[in-house]
Amino acid sequence: MKLLLHVCCGPDLAVTMEHLKSDFNGKITAFFYNPNIFPYEEYVKRLRAFEQVAERYGLETMEGKYDEERFYALARNLEDESEGGERCRRCIALRLGVTASLAQKMDFDLFSTTLMASPRKSIVMLENEGKRAEKATGKRFLFSNFRKGIDGKKKRELFSGIYVQDYCGCVFGLREQEMKRQEIEKKDFEKLKQDFPEKIHLWKYRRKPLNSDNFEINDINELKELLEIIKPSKLVVTEGFAKAFSLTSKWLKCGSYNCRLERSERGETYG
Repeated sequence: MKLLLHVCCGPDLAVTMEHLKSDFNGKITAFFYNPNIFPYEEYVKRLRAFEQVAERYGLETMEGKYDEERFYALARNLEDESEGGERCRRCIALRLGVTASLAQKMDFDLFSTTLMASPRKSIVMLENEGKRAEKATGKRFLFSNFRKGIDGKKKRELFSGIYVQDYCGCVFGLREQEMKRQEIEKKDFEKLKQDFPEKIHLWKYRRKPLNSDNFEINDINELKELLEIIKPSKLVVTEGFAKAFSLTSKWLKCGSYNCRLERSERGETYG
């Protein structure tokens, strides 16, 4: 059996291959086709990550045309749609349709997509569009929820050394995400002013390394609340601070935010 696997990015390819390397008995060719990605520099970053992961798993690779005008044509009049709506459906339909047509042309037995490993995508929408492309080409669509069974620790191992993007891909999704980011920033800053007025100065460490020497805190719950608001890229702690708050792991769960911990003496992570 020969499978043509549409690939959206390196991280999702890694997750998908963890399923396929044991479940699929056949040859896999990885096909990178993503004319939606903006800007082109971002496209190149994701292409390089794709190549790294494909080499890791010994996959043959193909690259589709970066035809952004084709994407903009399908997105016309849908620029203000929220992510996950009709614009996204059309984008998925385009990429799966091209993949299925190529599978038909090159005599692959079936096709699939790493988009099913992405937590950002509707698995129902992917199944529907995959089946539609299957009906149009006669090539079987391999459907599976690849996002299942891979925990956070495993993902960190899989993503080590490769570029991991922080938005879906297109300019419209990027714009929407930026607006949401600004709303969250404003909400968190107001919460910092309300709950920790004496620690307003720590806002400058938002998404940056924060050292435990820069502030005083009373207990572990208060520490978690503060970190969830500021969301530093990591918390660098002294030996005394770590012992005082029993910080023995390399991550501290702070509500919906996981804060990475690092020892100040050695600059090494826990564990």
